[in-house]
Amino acid sequence: MDNNIQKKKLRFNIIDFLIIVAIVAVVVVFAVRGGIIKKISSYNTTITYTVKVFDVQKGSFDLVNVGDSLYFDEDDRRIGKVVDKSFSESVDYAVLSDGTIKKVKNVEDRIDMYITIEADGTFDDDGCMVNGDFFVGKGKKMDCYVDKLFFNAEVIEANSK
Repeated sequence: MDNNIQKKKLRFNIIDFLIIVAIVAVVVVFAVRGGIIKKISSYNTTITYTVKVFDVQKGSFDLVNVGDSLYFDEDDRRIGKVVDKSFSESVDYAVLSDGTIKKVKNVEDRIDMYITIEADGTFDDDGCMVNGDFFVGKGKKMDCYVDKLFFNAEVIEANSK
């Protein structure tokens, strides 16, 4: 008789199945609403972001090369690899005596440099998390460096590749 009771206790029935389905459904709902699935699925996405270095000497452009690693100055962490670079003439604005603002070009030897960086990380509407722990978003200002040049930069664009 004890053998019959043990068999009944181990049998799987429809109520057990429904309880398991309900638990799985609750876990899935929390994962989707909490964004966990999005975070897990977007990790290790290749992201690109562009920084603008304002008003530097023209010779500085030659010190940044495609393939250079970019580092964040505060803790020397690698935050990507340079994949493109360009520049435009540096521009300044002056307020005239009548209160109007006029665009004025800077000294001939000055440029604004644009550096495009590629890195692994996550991407969402707010920006990027490079290497999972370094936020890069439009408007962020940061001190960084490559092998031969230290500079202050502002992120002007961040995209998922």
